[in-house]
Amino acid sequence: LGALREAVRGDGPDAPRLWTLVDGTGRLGIACAAPVLRHIYRETSSSHLRGRAARALAATDPTFATGFAVECLWDCEETTREVAALHAETGDIRVAERLRRLAADP
Repeated sequence: LGALREAVRGDGPDAPRLWTLVDGTGRLGIACAAPVLRHIYRETSSSHLRGRAARALAATDPTFATGFAVECLWDCEETTREVAALHAETGDIRVAERLRRLAADP
């Protein structure tokens, strides 16, 4: 967590070293890292890093299913949309409609 915070503070939300730190945070399920991961998700200009942050948030943030997962359903990266589809709360009418559209899209 310290290295993740240091990388964001020192190098910003697009730092190349964030990729492995974000992946590791998700693999280890470091729940207290969720606020930093949310910041990276919102601030990075990299769609690929945003997807990695989404995967890490799915593993660390108990609010992911009703928050960022819903937003991720409209992401430009297919892999990020897939993470969202696996985790988004289906009781939300926006989610159900978006999942139907994604399923119908070849």
